[in-house]
Amino acid sequence: MYWLLSACILLIFAIWIIYKLEWFFIFLGINWGKGPNPFTEVLKHDPPHQSTIEPQAVRDKVLRKGFLPKHVPDNLDAIIIGSGVGGLSTGALLAKLGKRVLVLEQHDRAGGCLHVYEDKGYLFDVGIHIIGQLSEGMMTTILIDQITDGQIGWNTLPENFDRVVIGSGDERIDFDVCSSLTGNKFKDDLVKRFPNETKSIEKYFNMQKAARLSFLPAMLTKFMPKKLILILRKLNLLNRIFKYYNYCEVSLKTVVESLIDDKDLQAILYYNYGDYGTAPADAPFSMHAILQQHFIQGAYFPVGGPSNVAYHLIQTIRKAGGEVLVRAKCTEILTSTDQCKAIGVCVQKGSESINILAPIVISNAGLHNTYNSLLNASVKQKYLLDGVCNKFNPGMTCLTAFIGLKGSNEELNLSATNIWHQVSNATQQDLDNFCNLSMEDALEVDLPILFISFPSTKDPAWSAHFPGKSVCEVISPVPYRWFEDWRNDYTDGKKGDHYLTLKKTFGERMWSQTLRIFPQLKDKVDYFELGTPLTNSFYLQYAKGEIYGIDHDVQRFSGANSCYLKSTTPINGLYLTGQDVLSCGFAGALYGGVLCASAILKRNLLLDLVKMRIEYKKKFQKGKEKAKSD
Repeated sequence: MYWLLSACILLIFAIWIIYKLEWFFIFLGINWGKGPNPFTEVLKHDPPHQSTIEPQAVRDKVLRKGFLPKHVPDNLDAIIIGSGVGGLSTGALLAKLGKRVLVLEQHDRAGGCLHVYEDKGYLFDVGIHIIGQLSEGMMTTILIDQITDGQIGWNTLPENFDRVVIGSGDERIDFDVCSSLTGNKFKDDLVKRFPNETKSIEKYFNMQKAARLSFLPAMLTKFMPKKLILILRKLNLLNRIFKYYNYCEVSLKTVVESLIDDKDLQAILYYNYGDYGTAPADAPFSMHAILQQHFIQGAYFPVGGPSNVAYHLIQTIRKAGGEVLVRAKCTEILTSTDQCKAIGVCVQKGSESINILAPIVISNAGLHNTYNSLLNASVKQKYLLDGVCNKFNPGMTCLTAFIGLKGSNEELNLSATNIWHQVSNATQQDLDNFCNLSMEDALEVDLPILFISFPSTKDPAWSAHFPGKSVCEVISPVPYRWFEDWRNDYTDGKKGDHYLTLKKTFGERMWSQTLRIFPQLKDKVDYFELGTPLTNSFYLQYAKGEIYGIDHDVQRFSGANSCYLKSTTPINGLYLTGQDVLSCGFAGALYGGVLCASAILKRNLLLDLVKMRIEYKKKFQKGKEKAKSD
């Protein structure tokens, strides 16, 4: 009897230890590494959301500085391949510690999806439409203030930042997705609209919150050795210690269908899967939960447009003696003779190959591009990198229409609310049916989902620079296979009349669907350009035109595979940054940059940011209380 009692006590103790190990690893994370801290005293906008905005022509002198050997700084500390959010944020964090960083961009302007382009008097943002969690004192706000010296302001978008439109005509359903200070308005509005599903809606949002709260502790696995993660996985302990992975390994569709019966409600809950590009049947519940939680307390857009963010990140890099150069295509990551260490990159300039050396090489080019295209075959074979790449599929590609409109935002009655239009409430089935069509058949039907946005309504500085004009962007997912016959042709002229006809037909279809929601825009089009998956491939340098890097599916986020998506690589001195390290989107790529800088500096910068947020609240909340008492 005594033996049995002792065994029971030991078993209970062991179970308790397992469930408390998450906090043990958090403690380890807090005390991990003694590297230097790039963060300084907490900055605070005064007045809130004030921004330094230079004219686009001034910004372009920085954003479009071309590569020449004479522009490369001496005594580099690091080279970064790619100037997207991940690359620039990593570079800025290193620069805050005086590191001399060279960022190389293959495109003719820096910024990745932060970049803008102007054509025939219209300015278009190519990748940023909405960002969350940027109110005063939020961790992301503090981070951006730190790496831009507080130069970025944020325009608060309307409470109804997104609108779901399902169907058309008399059967059309509209539902506004709203933010609030409490973060409960989206849920409360759903309960009002679907009272019979109240308990299910409560369960759904409780699961969302649980997934969000488990996210930050699970990020500590990004600092843990891969072997340790695999051992924990083998012992069935990883998901018990880090609850987040339980939410990663179940699909969004499985969760929603297990809770919700109403098809309209299901479609509304699925509505913004296009923000990460994976359909509900394949998307992990965790990804969707964190995305929707990201916006429920407010949505924002950078004052001066996305290129203003890139501009100030580059200024931080340049202040430390670094540089950002465009039209600099890296063709290879150079390694030491024994292939154990990255030592630099090779840049193709015309017919000349130029080697640039540095002790650290950071790739923001994506996992597949880095391992498949930038390392030679013997290095790939030595580190079995093909096996790593095969674990992850390429993500979604799309059509993007850029439309210039005659008339101001006010004249055309446009708002900053994004529209997510689904042709019916059969979200998954509609997408599957469409993607299984031949391209010729697809030209005869409506696209199953459209994202419609008016960037000109989101930037308060727009009307001063572009009076009497506004812009619209429409995005829709399509299969890459429809376009791959033209993949080796780089310009529309080489692709031939058939390709141009397809572009025209798809563009007309997208605009026709848009006019059903915005009939006032008929005959207002002054400029129309359609980007295809091949456009994405050319400008983003992704083989399948994927706009979000590797697919955001259950396979990617599983505990078994997440350990391969870290900033560190098997090659000393080679690091990964950006969206493939964490997730897509501005915030995902930004924090991918933080994880990369953490690995290089051997310091957990995420926990430094948590501490800074606590410090901010203490410091400035006291100031508010004092002001009220006065």
